Order: sequence, then C-alpha cells, then structure tokens
Amino acid sequence: TSGATALASRYAAMLTSQYPMLWPETIKGLLVHSADWNSEMLANRNIEELNNPEQRDLLRTYGYGMPDFQKAVRSANNSLTLIAQESLSPFVLDGSTVKTNEMHLHSLPWPTEVLTALFDSEVTLTATLCYFIEPNPGNKQYSKSYYYQSHGLRFKMIDSGESIEHFRERVNREARMEDQGGTYSGESWIIGNKVRDKGSTHKDIWKGTAADLATRNTVAIFPVNGWWRTRKKLLRYNNSVRYSLILSIDSSNNDIDLYNPVLNQIDILI
Repeated sequence: TSGATALASRYAAMLTSQYPMLWPETIKGLLVHSADWNSEMLANRNIEELNNPEQRDLLRTYGYGMPDFQKAVRSANNSLTLIAQESLSPFVLDGSTVKTNEMHLHSLPWPTEVLTALFDSEVTLTATLCYFIEPNPGNKQYSKSYYYQSHGLRFKMIDSGESIEHFRERVNREARMEDQGGTYSGESWIIGNKVRDKGSTHKDIWKGTAADLATRNTVAIFPVNGWWRTRKKLLRYNNSVRYSLILSIDSSNNDIDLYNPVLNQIDILI
C-alpha cells in the first residue's frame, strides 16, 4: 500500500542517515532481515507449521512481514548481527562459451566457546541475502526465471562436520543442478530453497542447538543463471555485482552475551 511504501522509505532513509557507509543492498536487506510475521498474517500458526504452498502464499501476500526498525539498527547482548558487503563476478567468457565464474566462501566468526557452552540450548540463525538484478531489456515473455534476471545469487551453509573441500564441491554440484532446472535438498532451513530463492532478496531461518551451529561456520555465496550469461552478444558477462549478506544469531537465554566475544573479529557489527 502507499502507506507501507512511505513507512518503508522513512525507515530506509533513517538507516542510511545513521549508517552512511552501508550500501543500498544492505539497507534493503536490513529492513527485510528485521521483519517478521504477526499472528494475523500466520493465521495463529507458526511458520514451521506451514507447508511449501502455504509459505509461497504467505510471501506473495505479506513478504517477510513487518519490519522492526529498532531491531534493524542494533543488537542486544543476547543477539548478534554480522554484515558482509562484497562484489562478485558471476560469469566469465571461456573461449566462446560464457560460464559461471566465482563463488565466495565467508568464514563466520561465531562465538564458538559461548555456543559450545550452551550445548543443547536452542538458537536461531537468520540469513538474508540481498542484491539487485538488471531486467532483460528485450524479452517480454519469461517462461524461465533466468530469461528475466541478469543473474541470480544463492547462499548455502556448511553442514556440521563437513570439510571445506566437500562443501565447495557440493555447492558447485547444486548450482549446476539449478542452472539445468533441477532441484536439490535443503539444509534444514525453515523456508528452504524451493520457496526462498525467488526475486533478488532471499531470507531464511535455521533453528538448532548451539553446539551444532558452532560447527556450521562457513556460508557460500554463488551465482546461478541469468541473461548476462545466456545472451552473450549483449556483452554483459564481464559485469560484477554487489551483494549484502546479513546473518544474526538469537538465543532465548538472556544471560548469554553473544555480542562482545566477537566484537573485535568482524568488520561491521550492528
């Protein structure tokens, strides 16, 4: 609605004023990251209770819910927000063929000792990936998503006990499957890749034990198909793209300080 648009614009302007070093991708991402659905939107259910079609309907109707401005600008001691602003070259010309180029692996400075000490206490990880695409300038019929989008980006989290080498191979394999129209299994996210990987802002929620999360300390950002790759004659395959990755950990235990143990380990902490 027009009222919601004005409020979102106000929040974005306030965030930009308070944190002028943040990119537009991050400002948008923070608003989405802070949002949640109220009981009316969820029809008095939990998001975990909804199946995939119900989750799709929820996102189409309400997006990711109502943004919480105070949550967007600061963390309490029992919550932690990490932000990475990066640029990536999704495609490269190899001979006469445009191919997928690079992925980024983000090593996460989790407060490992704190999480391990919490052991089987439940923690919540929220992840938001935000970027902008260039729409296809010439095609008005989009039977596949990559006919419209210049590129897509996805995120994946390393499994507990998985090596970096195996994780990299898994990401490459599943990226190829998506480019070929296939599907792959999720990683215990509440929404999952089948629902969240629409548009250019992707958000999901992971819940598990603190000890389990302590071992999941790497997130991959990787590209998927778009017309920058498929329409080679337009010479967009050398373009780089910016993205913002936002991760937060929340614990229901108010006596646990997740903020200060990593204060000196990261570049941006809100």
